[in-house]
Amino acid sequence: MHLFDWDEINFAESAREMILTKDYLTVQINFKPFWEKPPLFFWLQAGSMQLFGINEFAARFPNVIFGFLTLITTFAVGKRYAGERFGLLWMLVYIGSFLPQIYFKTSIIDPVFNYFIFMSLVCYVEAINEVDRPVSFSLLSGLFAGLSFLTKGPVGILLIVLCVLVHLISTKGRGFPAFKLLTGMVCGFLLPAMIWIGAELYFHGAAFLQKFLIYQVELFTKPVASHGQPFYYHFIVVLIGCFPMSIVALAAFNKRFGSTHSFSRWMKILFWVVIILFSISKTKIVHYSSMTWLPLSYLAACVLHEGKVLEYNIQKILYWLIGGMISLALLFSTLFFHYPSLWLHYIKDAAFIASYRQMIVPTVLLPATGLVFTAGLVYAYFLAVKSQPLKSAVVWALTQTGVITALYYLLLPSIESLSQGPLITLVTKVKNEPALIYTYGFKSYAHFYYGERTTANSSNEYLPAGQLAADESRRLIYYISKEPNHELDTVKGFQFILKEGGYRLYKKEPIGN
Repeated sequence: MHLFDWDEINFAESAREMILTKDYLTVQINFKPFWEKPPLFFWLQAGSMQLFGINEFAARFPNVIFGFLTLITTFAVGKRYAGERFGLLWMLVYIGSFLPQIYFKTSIIDPVFNYFIFMSLVCYVEAINEVDRPVSFSLLSGLFAGLSFLTKGPVGILLIVLCVLVHLISTKGRGFPAFKLLTGMVCGFLLPAMIWIGAELYFHGAAFLQKFLIYQVELFTKPVASHGQPFYYHFIVVLIGCFPMSIVALAAFNKRFGSTHSFSRWMKILFWVVIILFSISKTKIVHYSSMTWLPLSYLAACVLHEGKVLEYNIQKILYWLIGGMISLALLFSTLFFHYPSLWLHYIKDAAFIASYRQMIVPTVLLPATGLVFTAGLVYAYFLAVKSQPLKSAVVWALTQTGVITALYYLLLPSIESLSQGPLITLVTKVKNEPALIYTYGFKSYAHFYYGERTTANSSNEYLPAGQLAADESRRLIYYISKEPNHELDTVKGFQFILKEGGYRLYKKEPIGN
């Protein structure tokens, strides 16, 4: 499956440009500095592309590795604190929920970023609990914090520091790290972080870091790229997207919940810090709250481990309400594709409507995913109320794995054909020509990655409506506009070439031809 705009294509394109330019220090888009992200994830992608070629598999492969690392880590940490059965429950709960399943099949940064944050906190807890080699664990805690910074920037450090502060406040200062542990954490952090910062300052001066930090502040203080949502956005995302572990974990937030292990306190703190911080943030995207999934799965595993599954009526209501809605959506999904008269007149997006007319229609097997999901929903509930939580968790892990894998084959091609598929088709038609490619009136990164660009467009990544490319009159240029924008039909020198779905391809010959 093609990478999806924006994030997946954006990140893969940065890795591709690293390989082409052999500049592995500077993150680039359109062969110009990209101020938003540090380089570690792109190094991983570039390394993967060197092994497997520049393709979708290589772009997503680092997250496959970190998916396995995350599952192994949940098992190992769970086993350390509460035994092997608990570790197995935690691993199964995590893999048995919707968003975590989808999460590691993508090429976004957050799986790697979250793993480093989580490991930093785990090592910090080990260090302050006065285990053997506490200084070693403090160094590791700092090292993982530094790697999180090198993956996505200062927000990882902010999350870790806030969790530590909240823990100190909630325990009235107990567990404050000794000076040698603080020194170890600082040294561990500086090792990876300062290598990159030092290299940037040496080769490019302070300009890059200044713009990088300004962007990080803007990301928190105002909606970036129109990703503004209401305050409760992430609560809904986690409740529905992390079904069923979100429903099971609700019991762990009750004051009468039995688990009093100190690590449970840390997991609750991590959950609340993340979800409150990103609810306050003006920029809200689904995966911004993905760091809550690890502590939430831990708390759900605690509930299962203590045998208190769906103990409260609100849990049972939400279980059947959300599970039932998902089942119905899967069972009757073919109505959406085969009976457009029921809903298409409500859609105002002209590009979507145009793409729908040549959409890839999913096979008749699609409702079978609803049958499998419904069977898992009922059987897992039956096992849970019969006090067989481990078997219930196994059923959910198998159900979610089977359903989501099937949806990748049965549903995702249709979704792509409604969204970016026509755009990528147009881009690939002209990728081998010695021409510049622009998207006109909408933002995309598809024309860079799938257009296999080797030089920069002199203008920005995309052109707003009404603005043509500057200083490129001597080059052959292709413009791609989106329905209902036919503005280029009336511009002198532009030739309409082809329409694909909701997208239109124009050609502008160089002056003199």
